[in-house]
Amino acid sequence: MKSKLRNEQHEREQEQTHHVAMLRELQHMLAAERNSNQKLELELDDIRSTQNYEKQRNLFEEKIRLLNDEKAYLSGELEKVRIKSKRTYSRFSTVTKRGGRIASSPC
Repeated sequence: MKSKLRNEQHEREQEQTHHVAMLRELQHMLAAERNSNQKLELELDDIRSTQNYEKQRNLFEEKIRLLNDEKAYLSGELEKVRIKSKRTYSRFSTVTKRGGRIASSPC
């Protein structure tokens, strides 16, 4: 009977040793899985940052295009105003000269 108890105790010790080894292996696997998940999350953050950068770049490029279009339009409008201003000045100058001739001529 004592030998049977010793055998059972020995088997339990072996099972316990086996369970401890399995537990350690599972802990290592869990740590590796956590590290892997952390790396994947960092990669995902990088991808999201890159996508956000791309979206911002596209928005800035679109804004630049719109501002260039507006600049071209306003440059055209400015040129029209300059031409109109020259015509007005020319007419004013002509009228001033005529007025000066009329004022200097004997009535």
